[in-house]
Amino acid sequence: MEIKINPAFKELIRPLTEEEYQLLEQKIRTEGVRDKLTVWNGTLLDGHNRYEIAKKLGIENALEYSEMEFADENEAKIWILQNQLGRRNLDIITKIQLAEMMDPLLAEKAKKNSLANLKQNAGNTEVTKSSPRGKTRSQIAKLADISEDKYRKAKAIMEEGTPEQIFSVRSGEKTVNTVYREMQPGTKTCRVCGEEKPASRCHDNTCLDCYNKKRTAQKREQRGGVRVRQDIVISESTKAQYSIENFQLEFKANADTYVELAESIVTAHYSWLWEKTENKKIAIAALDDVIAALANLKGVL
Repeated sequence: MEIKINPAFKELIRPLTEEEYQLLEQKIRTEGVRDKLTVWNGTLLDGHNRYEIAKKLGIENALEYSEMEFADENEAKIWILQNQLGRRNLDIITKIQLAEMMDPLLAEKAKKNSLANLKQNAGNTEVTKSSPRGKTRSQIAKLADISEDKYRKAKAIMEEGTPEQIFSVRSGEKTVNTVYREMQPGTKTCRVCGEEKPASRCHDNTCLDCYNKKRTAQKREQRGGVRVRQDIVISESTKAQYSIENFQLEFKANADTYVELAESIVTAHYSWLWEKTENKKIAIAALDDVIAALANLKGVL
């Protein structure tokens, strides 16, 4: 099968880093190309790097292909971008770039569908024209599967951040919120406690300490509140009547106490705890250790 390469399709796909390309080439040398490449009318849609490496190694004749059907090139481009967005471990900046490329293509498709419907229903006076989609923040955020607030902040980093700040977000070294705060100059007055705090230590107009306390309170409310039972006392005289219900209440009381203590620790150290993604990973690993220790108690039963 003779494969054609359309530059307009290829440029929609994120290029591999040198290290990623070398790893892929080594894998193909060892295992060959196991997955089918995707084509439309003989034009490659997905698998450009695999195809290039296969040609380099002289094994392109062993490749298998999956044929797609689209009405036009616009639909093919939409599929390519959707396929890219569906990949795991995409950084947020790449997601936004893909979503921004897809938005006008979807708008064009919607326009064509609208015109086709109008022609089909030319004699129907009840048919109304669809309003233009417009390249709005909410539409692009939805395509990238992120919140509007995160899109706004990430977009600011992409447009105004230094190369080092953009790389730290792409690599996962720092979160969008952390870098966005670092970019904020001057100070802000916290609307909760009224204190003057560095803008880099604020979430909108609330300092991080107040913001984190509010988040903790909201989580407790969603759980129905942390209820520490201090009235459960098991004396020697009542051990004979100790039931499974007593055990459940006693265990729940201690568990609630630990959860409240853990939340207090996280809240007290939140500012620096989430400063770097690595800190967050270590904190989560510590919680996983606690969960594993509790799971080991099952072996006692």
